Amino acid sequence: MGKINSIQFCSIFIMIVLETFFGLEGTNILKISGNSSLISIILGFIFGILILLIFFKIFNFKPNLNINEKNIVLFGNKIGKIINIILLICFINISITSFYNLNNFIGIQFLNKTPFLVIGLLFSIVIFYINTKGLETISRVSFILLSISLIFIIIPSISLFKNIESNNFLPIINTDINNIYMCSLDIIIKNILPIFLLLIIPKERISDNKTNKYIIISYILIFIIIFNIFINIIGILGINLATLYQYPEYIIYKRINIFNFINRIENILILQWIFEIFITISLVTHYISKTITQKNNNYLYIIITLFPLFMSLLIFKNENDFKNYIDYIIYITRIILLILYCLISFKIILYNQNNNNSQNNNN
Repeated sequence: MGKINSIQFCSIFIMIVLETFFGLEGTNILKISGNSSLISIILGFIFGILILLIFFKIFNFKPNLNINEKNIVLFGNKIGKIINIILLICFINISITSFYNLNNFIGIQFLNKTPFLVIGLLFSIVIFYINTKGLETISRVSFILLSISLIFIIIPSISLFKNIESNNFLPIINTDINNIYMCSLDIIIKNILPIFLLLIIPKERISDNKTNKYIIISYILIFIIIFNIFINIIGILGINLATLYQYPEYIIYKRINIFNFINRIENILILQWIFEIFITISLVTHYISKTITQKNNNYLYIIITLFPLFMSLLIFKNENDFKNYIDYIIYITRIILLILYCLISFKIILYNQNNNNSQNNNN
């Protein structure tokens, strides 16, 4: 097995978190918190540090093992496999919604006369190919795409600044304080929690010892990017108009005008989100394949890639189906993930204490 470096690892980390803030998830934050969305984001990322600490606890335990192997060590063969199956089902659910979100956006904005199946198959081919090349390729592609995405993020930030109206932020708190707390909890559960996908990568596969430091830097960078995006959305559209759109970020990109002749580049800039969701689905595919078997099997990759695509077409007949699935099934799925990872973290603490006690008794 080849190794990746900390920067490549953290590029995946950034991509899978940024992906969740685009589309319905981002719009829900605006609808729940209104002008207080910025406060909710700040609180969400502060509370999200607890998620980061749980991630570090699991990630640093038995660095030669991935999450599935760690669960077997911690809980035994039978219970460990049950937990691994539950985690697998949860991430399959997430990949199904990611596929639909991608197909829906491309279908609405670019290819409105093209069937979702055709759009999904095109992406499935690329996802299948990148997974057959292994984690090293996924990480390299992620780093390249992130570098491009950061350029696409910086351009709007500079160009749109002059369109921001300060009055659109007032009143700063325009909703019940409980809504702000609930929204910050939503951000943790729906947006930050997917970082646990990275636990399928054993820490020893990372070639340097800078991973923890780079993850913290990446977390801060994600917060800055998300906070800046929501400042642009609220400051330019106003909260009432922003909540009417499914993809408000795409709408504000239409207002970009650089040097009075570079405009209508929203379709280029929005590629950043397509890059992010592509990496997310690729990592989920890698997670599923490594949970089922450690061997590279092209037929298995085909099934794993096509299954969430066809399930998304089967489950989601319209936007209401998708919204209900996000609000209920996916919400419950991610709460289950949070509970399981808290349990795994707690079990690691007990495991380490027992080992320390055993060593002290032997001495």
